[in-house]
Order: sequence, then C-alpha cells, then structure tokens
Amino acid sequence: MKKIKESRKFERINQGIQTQCNTYYVEDKLIEANPPIDLLMMNISEGGIGLVSHEKLPVDSVLILNVDFGLETYKIMAKVVWSKKNENEFKSGLEFVSIPYALKEALSLYKNLN
Repeated sequence: MKKIKESRKFERINQGIQTQCNTYYVEDKLIEANPPIDLLMMNISEGGIGLVSHEKLPVDSVLILNVDFGLETYKIMAKVVWSKKNENEFKSGLEFVSIPYALKEALSLYKNLN
C-alpha cells in the first residue's frame, strides 16, 4: 500500500500559550462564557489554530479570542471545525474567520525565518 504524504496549505507554528475565550457564537447567537473557557494554543498557522481545552468546543461555533504572537496580542475570530476527546482533555481545530493583517504578516515572516 502506498503512503500518502499529508500536505497542508499553511505550515503550523507550535506555541503552547494559554488564552481564554470570553465570547462565542453558536448559530448566530452570541454567548458570554462565564467563567471564560481556558484554552491552550498548541499551534497556529495562517489558516487556523489548534487548541486544547477541558471541555468540548461546539463544532461550527465561532470563538472570539485574543492571541499572543511575538510581542503583540491580536483579536481573532475562528470557527470550530472539529473537537475530539483525547484522554482527559479535548483537542480542537479551528479555521480563521477573521484574522488581522498584521498577524497574518507576522506568521508569514516567522515561517520564512525558520
């Protein structure tokens, strides 16, 4: 059987940075998370972000997050594409809905430097 090489549109950058989600949308309804949802940003790319949480993130919900990258903090919106249980935590993949141009540029620059 022939191995299929996985190719990604955007290269991932590993982070391991704590963040929180205070608000998110489910079916166009804005929800205030009280208390905020604690998240660990495992990786980020120009297309999305990988997160770890203690609760399952609703698929198709859109999270509003502050993302620390480099010396800056950026506000992004990302849609939950998948969320799977892994032992006692949940891993989720999110696709950017809105990403500041400055963050996209910083990710591209970082990728080109390494």
